[in-house]
Parts: sequence; C-alpha cells; structure tokens
Amino acid sequence: MEDKWSLLYEYARKAFDDEVNRFARLDDKAVKFITATSIIITIFIALSKWLFSESNNCFTVYVYFISGLVFIFLCMAWFFYFLSLKLAIVPKIPMTDEVFELFKSKNISTVYVALYKVARTAVEEITITICKKSKYLAWGFKCTIFAGLLLILFISMVALESSNIHNVFCVAKLNTQHKEVNVMCKDNSTNANSSSNTNSGQPDNEPDLDVISPSLQYATEGLDSITDEKGKILNESTKKDEK
Repeated sequence: MEDKWSLLYEYARKAFDDEVNRFARLDDKAVKFITATSIIITIFIALSKWLFSESNNCFTVYVYFISGLVFIFLCMAWFFYFLSLKLAIVPKIPMTDEVFELFKSKNISTVYVALYKVARTAVEEITITICKKSKYLAWGFKCTIFAGLLLILFISMVALESSNIHNVFCVAKLNTQHKEVNVMCKDNSTNANSSSNTNSGQPDNEPDLDVISPSLQYATEGLDSITDEKGKILNESTKKDEK
C-alpha cells in the first residue's frame, strides 16, 4: 500500500519538476528573443538614418510609412518579450515546521498524500504563471513576424526606388525643371536686351559715346549729418566755380 502512495507522490513531484523546467526554458527563450530584437532595432535605426539623411536617393512617402511600421512592430515585440522575462513569484515545495510535524504525527501513507496535495497545488499555480509567459512570447513572436514581413517589403521598396530607372527619372525631372528655369531666365534677359536696344538705337556690345555719366556720391567715416554738410559745401563751391 505504501508503494502506491509513494508512486502518487513521485508522480506529482515529477509534474512539478517538469513545470519548473518549462518555466526556465521560457525565460531562456525570452532572453534570446529580447537580445536579438534589440540588435535588429539598433541595426534598423542606423540603416534608416543612413538611407534618409546621408543617401542621395529620393524616396516616396510610402517608404517612410513602412519604415515607421517596422520600427513600431519591433518595439512592440521587444516590449512583449520584456513582459515575459519579468520576474514572477513561483511556488516551491515547503520546508517548514509544519512539514516536520506532519512526519512526526502521521503515518507514511498520510504523509505521501499530504505531499501529493502540496505538489499538485504548486503545479496549478506555476502553470498560471507559465501561461502568462507563453502568451507574452506568442504576442511578441507575432509582432516579430509582422516586422519581418514589413522589413522585407521595406528593403524591396528601397531597392526599387534606388534602382537606375528611378534615379534616371528623378534626374530627368530635375533637369527638366532646370531647363524651364533657364529658358525663363533667357527669355527675360532677351526681352530686357531688346527693349534697351530699341530705346538706345545701338547694336549689341556697341557703346553709346554720348551717354551722360551718373552723379558722384560722397561719404565720410563720421555721422550722416557731417556727410550731408560736406556734400552741401561741395555743391555750393561747385556752383560758385561754374558762375
């Protein structure tokens, strides 16, 4: 009879040990996932910074949108992995005076039954914690999958928009705009030259020998009042000389 109750206790203890090992494996997976996600986020930020700030390629707004989605899903995955790695209170087999009194006052079969009940309660409680960890890991893994798919789409769009065809289109568009500006400038200069030639009656690059020179201006390194006064004196002296 004692072997039967002993087998029952060993069965419960084996189930408890399996749950503890499962708990440890989930923590190990969470550490690996959070480390890999942190590295991917760092590389993605550096790559995006180089593409958008230092690269000479011109990208559409869809590339920036997909880039933002990739970053958001990576951050969500990191957050769920962190929640899975969060410290949790887990039960353990008791080692108290109550256990000693149990062995002291009860027979061996009763002791096996009591220890079985303790192991069963511990398994039920640690299973709840393990389910929470598994749920967080599953959500983080889903976010990682979405981030991976969006990352593939992002790389494909960057490669497509960085190709020679797209760059040639951008350069041709810029050249067309520059040509339009140059044509407008040439038209304006031509109109100005034709109007000046019409007014002066002189051909291009030929000076007008009867042109009147502009008046001189005077300046001093003092106040404006001194300059005005000096100009007034010079004008009066010039008028006197002419008379």
